[in-house]
Amino acid sequence: MSTWRVARRDENQETDYGSMHLNETPSLYAVTSTSPRLSAQVLATEWLNRNFETNRMSLVEYRTRLQELRRAVRLGIDSASTCTDGIISSLRQLMLHGWLNNRWRLVSVDCDHFASEAWEESFVCCYRNAQCILSSLFRLPDFRKRLFGALSAMPSVWKLQALLESAWTLGFDPVGASQLASALRSSGFRATDPSQPYGAAQSTDERNLVGLVDSTAWLGASDLVSLFGSIGVRCSLLECRAPSGPNDSHPRLLEHVHSYIVTGRSSSTSLETFSVAMVLQHEGHSRVVIGVEVDEDEQPVALIVLDPNVPVDAMRQIAKAAEYARQPNASANLSRLAYSTYNWMDILGSLRVDVNDLKHPQYQLLQINGLIENEVDLQDAMTPENVTIAIS
Repeated sequence: MSTWRVARRDENQETDYGSMHLNETPSLYAVTSTSPRLSAQVLATEWLNRNFETNRMSLVEYRTRLQELRRAVRLGIDSASTCTDGIISSLRQLMLHGWLNNRWRLVSVDCDHFASEAWEESFVCCYRNAQCILSSLFRLPDFRKRLFGALSAMPSVWKLQALLESAWTLGFDPVGASQLASALRSSGFRATDPSQPYGAAQSTDERNLVGLVDSTAWLGASDLVSLFGSIGVRCSLLECRAPSGPNDSHPRLLEHVHSYIVTGRSSSTSLETFSVAMVLQHEGHSRVVIGVEVDEDEQPVALIVLDPNVPVDAMRQIAKAAEYARQPNASANLSRLAYSTYNWMDILGSLRVDVNDLKHPQYQLLQINGLIENEVDLQDAMTPENVTIAIS
């Protein structure tokens, strides 16, 4: 059972959004609506209805999923139905027992993988990657106390949107907020309440200034800088503005990731260092970087990434493989597991991205450096350009 399933709240609770902390829950912002087609809530509801009507979902599952959707929207709590716990721990187990390349160098703090739902693959990658990063920070006591308090609940897509909206109202990244607002207006998006008739007027919530909440808007790495900064997390945004190697590749990107994993970052309350997963953004998609593969000279040759578009059933094969690897009859069990719908060895292979496959002209890498401790850190976080570093 996922760590994130332990938290449940009264679904009738109407908690107003009044804090930047993750343990506060926003009610869904409502804005005037004339076109519900691009509402995330409507898309999710229609997808559930189609699956139930075509007998691909039982009545019990259908009702459960509707309740989870309601909780995600109204209370800001993710269902964790697409979560695979402790991916890095699973990979370490496979390496320990000789079932995985021992040249993988992974970040020190474990994380969970959050896969996209079938209805949300076109826009949700950055939100799911943010959840992956938060699952790492949850495992660090300093971050957990600041961000989560006593509650073990992963914020939903709607909660993350509300957090970013609130960051913008506090003055974070006004340029980025303006650009996204223009994009939403040009697409004709308006968030909507599916319980209301099509085209029915709704009360406008002035906190949803940009119109992000309940939209299907794509986010970029700079938006995550604002989101994380507003909840007290200090980030850097590393940019590869041009290829730095042969065949238009980006070896300096790998070198930086390797250096970060080796050196880590210092905790504010101890002498220990840590390294957590990073978000890698390129045009059209983003993934989470959890490590590198090195050659015999300890030079990085590939990134190890988690892709939110990999289905949850596929990622959970890795967790099963790690469990089998510890057993006396590991070889036989793992051989049988390879004949499942998803071959665990193929899924492992898909995590590896060779340096020569990094073909996009530009990349951005969101890196966590610690907690915001002073006014200078806060002011830097409010303008992404202040924490942006060109590495190529």
